[in-house]
Amino acid sequence: MRAFGRALRVDLRRAILAKSFFLAILLFLAWQFLNCTGIMPSTFFWSNSSIVYVLAYALTDGAAFAVLLLPIGAVPYAWSFLQDRESGFETQAVERVGARAYGVAKVVSTGLSAFLAAAVAIVLFIAILYLGGMAEFPHHPLDNSLYYSLATEFGVLPYYLAHIVLAGLGAALAAVFALTVSAFVHNAYVALLSPLLVFYAYQILLGFIPNSRLFSLDSILFGQPLPDAGFSLLWAVVFLLTLMALCGRLFLWRIKKEDGR
Repeated sequence: MRAFGRALRVDLRRAILAKSFFLAILLFLAWQFLNCTGIMPSTFFWSNSSIVYVLAYALTDGAAFAVLLLPIGAVPYAWSFLQDRESGFETQAVERVGARAYGVAKVVSTGLSAFLAAAVAIVLFIAILYLGGMAEFPHHPLDNSLYYSLATEFGVLPYYLAHIVLAGLGAALAAVFALTVSAFVHNAYVALLSPLLVFYAYQILLGFIPNSRLFSLDSILFGQPLPDAGFSLLWAVVFLLTLMALCGRLFLWRIKKEDGR
């Protein structure tokens, strides 16, 4: 446990202080504005829109660039395993703390850095909307989709947190998945693009299965798979964390195998 803690501190510091972490924040912020291109040109954008509505649009608009959440999520630290291997850092780290501690720390730091980059960018986006004088709620009633009911029943803070958690976990899953791919395919470009490619393939395969909305990444990341917002959020969090754990376990198996254990 002490070895894991030491490895995690080192890896988290490397992840958050890297230039790629700040680049990811800027990319996530630009991504949100790109998703709003369908409504921003309107002269009534600032006067008639609301933060609750615009935030959902910025994070879930499938007609724009919503799926770019996945490759951007891999930017902060998913490439780090390949860098460690090429520089010889992996060999030294495994000798000091062991393959398991190194691998678990790598998975946690990769997922957490992606989550934090997405969360910071969303908070900045919300702050920009507030500074622009945008109202929190629209003049019209909100429906029961995209977690709007959280805002109407409990206020805007739980609503903001729900979207931050979902987008952050989506980015974290993409990052951990890309990290896992990098352990099998030693190519950074393939690893960074793999979450997006597998997402599309997964959605196509899922289309042949009836009543598969609960397992649809498109619905979980960019929609509300269940009518009840609370249960929907809980299911989404459990599902995404489970997929992350499976990817992390596969990554650990791969590096232990290569380590000869």
